[in-house]
Amino acid sequence: MNFLLIPFTIVLFLSINEIRNFLLFRKSTFLYECCDIKFYRYKDKKDDDNAIAVTSIFFGNAIILLSDHVNDSVIYHEYGHLRQREEVYTALFLLGILFSIAFQSYPFLLPVLLLSFRFFFMHLERSADLYAYKVYNTRYEPKHPERPKNRIERLKAWLFDSHAPDWVRIKDEYYNERKNIIYLFLKDIL
Repeated sequence: MNFLLIPFTIVLFLSINEIRNFLLFRKSTFLYECCDIKFYRYKDKKDDDNAIAVTSIFFGNAIILLSDHVNDSVIYHEYGHLRQREEVYTALFLLGILFSIAFQSYPFLLPVLLLSFRFFFMHLERSADLYAYKVYNTRYEPKHPERPKNRIERLKAWLFDSHAPDWVRIKDEYYNERKNIIYLFLKDIL
């Protein structure tokens, strides 16, 4: 096994994150700074009531607003992400190590590894929702709360969105810390 691939892969994953951050900042306008958090507005405004939390080694903590009318619950959710800086960088570091080992020795494990990290990052999204709920008493306000009857459609919603589906995020059970994201996934799919 070539051990030089491990630091290369770690640097690759960390670099991808920082390049993404740089591109976001390049297309954003600075608004103000409050409590060591810089607020920016994305230049190509969207109609989406959303924001992006950025934790960066080079740029610090920031929240980029994607529209002119971002409500408080979205901002509170992003505050939750800014508290997860260590988890994000630890996950990227571990992903680099495990990805390089699996790539060299056990390539059949790559889909399992990527799916595991997919659920970990979905867990981080849920933790940000729980933070907003516990600290600011706000919940996610869904745009599409209808649950599809087709299991394939539900599975696609779980796999191709960064958050749990809207029909799961509106339930009281989602805000119960004792239920983990895999339990909520299995209950919804099965």
